[in-house]
Amino acid sequence: GLLGPNDERVAQSYRTLSSVLRERHEEAAALPAIDRAMEIFTITRGPDSLVIAECLEDKYKIYNYLTMNSRDDALKVLAQRLDILRRSKESPGDIWIAVAWREYGHELAMLAVADAARLDKGEIELRAAAQFAREHLGKCIESTRAPFILAFVRYAKGDVRGALALAQQAYDESLAVDPSHSETPWKTTLLGCTLALDDQIDRAQALINKADAEYFVGSWGRSSNLSRSLTQSAAAKFRAAGRDAPALILERALEGVIPWRLERDQPGPTIPPNPPPK
Repeated sequence: GLLGPNDERVAQSYRTLSSVLRERHEEAAALPAIDRAMEIFTITRGPDSLVIAECLEDKYKIYNYLTMNSRDDALKVLAQRLDILRRSKESPGDIWIAVAWREYGHELAMLAVADAARLDKGEIELRAAAQFAREHLGKCIESTRAPFILAFVRYAKGDVRGALALAQQAYDESLAVDPSHSETPWKTTLLGCTLALDDQIDRAQALINKADAEYFVGSWGRSSNLSRSLTQSAAAKFRAAGRDAPALILERALEGVIPWRLERDQPGPTIPPNPPPK
């Protein structure tokens, strides 16, 4: 009322409101708040501004808490964000593009269990993202993330050796960059699982432990059918080889996984419509 409907301080307030609602798991109310912020920023800065890309990142985070039915919408948001960053005249920085590209490929691939075409496209985008990260960022944790996800893709295509090679690459490069990084347990467990799938049981068992497996499955099993399938297959390999201890660790980690949060139908605040610009 004081500043007018299209003041950027109003837009930032809606963006903050959206973030708070997301943290409260009121996603149904968070979406119209971030949309209202984007409407105002589009008027004040244009559709290709970096702040729009930032808002799209916020919107993607909201979709990550919704059901599987929201994934096509999430994919559209990521594609739009990547497109803005690529053509922006505001010099977003290589790390922004690398992250956005990798997340787009991830979204395509990790949810494409029954869609071979989407899986293929996801692999193409992830390999391009990996190449971009290597060329523009050098050795860093971000450069290890696309190979990590690509390991799941190769597993989904029945290429166990390819999955193992990528998991080994992500693991080795992560240790070389920062062995204490919070993602190291993911890469340790993935390598253990892919070694088991390749029947290298002794090496595989040495990498499976309770804390890392629970962190890996808790982080990836909630959002990816591929990661749950890979973990289940590795547990079965351990069982078949008579290695009950690592099998039990993986099985119990999977027991606690809820694949997706249920959508919350909470009314939340009413977001007034944005009037057309004069």
